[in-house]
Amino acid sequence: MPAVKSEMSKRPMEILLIEDNQGDIELTQTAIANHKILSNLHVVKTGQEALQFLYRTESFAKMLRPDLILLDLNLPGMDGREVLERIKTDRDLRQIPVIVLTSAQAELDVLKSYSMGASCYLLKPVGPDNFSQLIHHIQDFWCTHVQLPEYELIEKYKISPLSSVPLVLQKKTSEAPLEVLFIEDSDADADIVLSSLDNLPNPGFIAHREIRLDDSFKYLENHKPDVVLLDLSLPDSEGFETVLRFRASHPFLPLVILTGAGEKTLGARAIAEGADDFLEKSEVQDELLGRTLRYAIERKNHALGLLEALTREKVARSEAEKAAEIRDEFLSIASHELRTPLTSLKLQVELLVRTLRMGEKDLIAKTVVQDFAVKTDGHIDRFSKLIDSLLNFSQIQSGRLRLDYQKFDLNQVVRDTLERFTPELKKAGCELTLNLGEPVDGEWDLLRVEQVLTNLISNGIKYGPGKPITVSVTADAEKVWILVKDEGPGIAAQDKEKIFQRFERAQINKAVPGLGLGLYVVRQIIDTHGGTIQLESELGAGSTFTVCLPRRRF
Repeated sequence: MPAVKSEMSKRPMEILLIEDNQGDIELTQTAIANHKILSNLHVVKTGQEALQFLYRTESFAKMLRPDLILLDLNLPGMDGREVLERIKTDRDLRQIPVIVLTSAQAELDVLKSYSMGASCYLLKPVGPDNFSQLIHHIQDFWCTHVQLPEYELIEKYKISPLSSVPLVLQKKTSEAPLEVLFIEDSDADADIVLSSLDNLPNPGFIAHREIRLDDSFKYLENHKPDVVLLDLSLPDSEGFETVLRFRASHPFLPLVILTGAGEKTLGARAIAEGADDFLEKSEVQDELLGRTLRYAIERKNHALGLLEALTREKVARSEAEKAAEIRDEFLSIASHELRTPLTSLKLQVELLVRTLRMGEKDLIAKTVVQDFAVKTDGHIDRFSKLIDSLLNFSQIQSGRLRLDYQKFDLNQVVRDTLERFTPELKKAGCELTLNLGEPVDGEWDLLRVEQVLTNLISNGIKYGPGKPITVSVTADAEKVWILVKDEGPGIAAQDKEKIFQRFERAQINKAVPGLGLGLYVVRQIIDTHGGTIQLESELGAGSTFTVCLPRRRF
């Protein structure tokens, strides 16, 4: 098959392979290298690397966004299921087709993959020859026949799934002629059909003829006819294979099949295989031909309208179910976390009441009340933090996280924030090292930046009591970097990405109370600023969080 390149983009297709098995990587590379379709293959081996590639951070900053993703589910650390969810819930990534190519055969994986938005789910075949053949089929289909979104246009018009761009074919005004792609190799049959089209009253039809099916595919790369009139017997395609190939390539174009005399059964089968109507060549008459083509267009519009409605309903139902799951999980965790300090506070009150009833009030009341007041203050502080987390989570989930930009010196905000931590640092025995230089001015949301700093410092104190904490700020003309380093227990590789997701915490930290929302909120705040947050950590070696923010309004 000849090399095919999009006339719109004038560039190779960018394919991202997310795969940790070196054998499968080499098979894929070899299969694509031996093929003649113009494409670039990029390989990452972990879920975290995949997100860095897609967000174009770290060493992938200059990479093009992929046109197609091949995703293995069984990845180390952040697995392919989590990667798929991140892609399909991100407004800037969810248009990218994702092919799940995996050895995982669980029915639940298949169901979940499709429910999260996978384009298709393929099992890796056994044997290098079969594997290479599958890669060839994938590349043929997605590089040759499928019209993929141009990300320059997506970025320009901010197109999102099921936006105002309809699935239904655009209707033309009654004054405009309809365009017909006529695929027929017989000159005699073609003359009859073209003559009938010419005889139709205005606005009528404008016809373009192709003789081979492959040539019609090339024509369709740059043209969008209203309807296609297709003969089943062509030099490069015969019988129902012609219908199947055309439907696989252009499922949304109205399609009318031309059959030979007395082949009504053949026409009916063609409709079952995806055609919208059929017409015997012996019955081609001016009015009947025109009516058949117009009815095919209306029938396809009606079908696509139903498909659009069903798709919207499915998306709405899926989002509602997901929201209900999040709500239930949220309420379960929140009720547990709120009950803990409330129970402790109730016990303290009961102890105070019981002690006061024992007599000798003047001797014991002062010390008891003082101790009670200190512990109550701690419980109230914890209540306050939990409620703040709940409010922030609620704002993010409802899309109400807004930034109030203002100009300020970041170094001064860091100093002020850390000064408020002096009592906690002293109580926890954490020595603080602050590395700040000249003033670093920029435009950010002051309260949100303080919130990010507060969360990172609080984590350092909570998970590394008695250990030093270092905070540094550096900057260049465009960006600033905030580094928070602790010497706590560290985070395992498989948990590094998970801790930034809602209700998730590292396995080693399960004993420490919390909602598992802090770092999730931090990432959302940083993402909304147009920045990034990176984590370097190993078990037993502490953690270093690096926040990068643009110095100007995003």
